[in-house]
Amino acid sequence: MYIYSISGTTDYPTLMEYTLTSEVQKIVFLGFLASLAVKIPTYPFHI
Repeated sequence: MYIYSISGTTDYPTLMEYTLTSEVQKIVFLGFLASLAVKIPTYPFHI
C-alpha cells in the first residue's frame, strides 16, 4: 500500500523503473521484515 501511494501503481515492470529514496527503501524493508518475522515461525504448521 505504501509503494502504491507513492508511485501510483503496483505493476512490477513500472516499479523497476521508479527510483525510491533510501528512507522509503528502509520503510519497505522493515515492513517485509516484520511480515516475514511473523510468518516464518509458523511455516512448519501449515502443512
